[in-house]
Amino acid sequence: MTENRTLVVGTTPDYVDWLRRKNPGRLLFLSDRRLREQAQECPPEPGEELLCELTQAEGCRDQLKRYLKNNPLKIDGVVCYDCEALPLAAHLAKDLDLPFASPEAIRLCRDKHLSKSAWRQHLVSCPESRRLTSDQAAAELLAEREQAWVFKPACGGGSELVYLVKTQAAAKTVFREIMEALKQTENQLLFCDAQHLPTAIIAEEFIDGREFSVDFCLEENHLEILRLTEKIARPGDNFGTIRGYGLNPAELSAAFDERLKTELLAAAKALLLQRALGMADFILKEGKPVFLEITPRPGGDCLPALLQAAGPFDILEAALNFARSDTTVNKRPSLRPLAALRFHAERGGLIRQIDNQTLLRDQRVLTCHLGRKVGDRVTMPPQNYDSWLLGYLIFAPRADKDLAQQCHELHALLKVEIEP
Repeated sequence: MTENRTLVVGTTPDYVDWLRRKNPGRLLFLSDRRLREQAQECPPEPGEELLCELTQAEGCRDQLKRYLKNNPLKIDGVVCYDCEALPLAAHLAKDLDLPFASPEAIRLCRDKHLSKSAWRQHLVSCPESRRLTSDQAAAELLAEREQAWVFKPACGGGSELVYLVKTQAAAKTVFREIMEALKQTENQLLFCDAQHLPTAIIAEEFIDGREFSVDFCLEENHLEILRLTEKIARPGDNFGTIRGYGLNPAELSAAFDERLKTELLAAAKALLLQRALGMADFILKEGKPVFLEITPRPGGDCLPALLQAAGPFDILEAALNFARSDTTVNKRPSLRPLAALRFHAERGGLIRQIDNQTLLRDQRVLTCHLGRKVGDRVTMPPQNYDSWLLGYLIFAPRADKDLAQQCHELHALLKVEIEP
């Protein structure tokens, strides 16, 4: 008898563990061999996971074809939770004749400069963007336009290798630092374009304003918002690092919600997206969204845990159902206005103490997850952007108090000692 399985392309071992426990025998994971070898989680049962080199797209496609030929399985959908695996997922879905964003749409989403070019062509509000070819070109940009710019890899994720640049001297230095970091990074796939070629460095016009993140469900000409959160920036160095997220900002009206859906639909269409469960980042400027990024995958980080606590709403499960063409996904869930806080180490070294007991006594705290323990070694950015993240908590913020201040207060309650 032929079994139906949903193909999950290139996700991390923690997501594999979460998903397979809720969907026993229903999923087939195509996973990176290196990540599985380094994983602390128990591996899936035999027949649930194919290990391959995700950087070798043709090899992955051939391996899956052979597996399906030799096993009585039918793939009923393709889902991807990680930016770097999106190009492979698009080609696999095309091979299997299943709905997914097209390879060309993925190319436009992954390359932030191409995204901005497409948006400007379709009159979608976004920052100006320039490709940088050398440190001299970077300095010349600052000489030409004396304003703040954001330098980053054209293809990347989160705040990795993202810098705020305000002077010609800094432009040269930052360009060189990003170039050197790209040569040394272990996650080469994240910083490659759809053809697995090394990414360019781009400069984006800095837009000052509150930043938001949204999950959405797009079906042809209908778009529904599934999650809207405000981002709380981490103070200090490492520009772009997010300290917290606040669900359903109260001051954003229903009228703005409708405007956002209209403009988000136009932005997604400009990137050739026809059907997607995806996420977008934007800056609010003069009451209008200025789009930074759209990608056809749900928001990651601690956002799935936040939604689970606020609903409960399982965005990872929703993505699976959407891949299987379940039409019930495109309904906005009812979510409590909870918040998430991320804990970052202040310095690198060996963790001697990490204690959340005082934190847990705060009445606002609902759950706390620590991913680091005593004896772990912390490596700071830009050498490593994962190591310094200590964990996160979900809390119910007070409505009468500034969310950023509450994040600061709660962050201070986690007792951490790190020996250099």
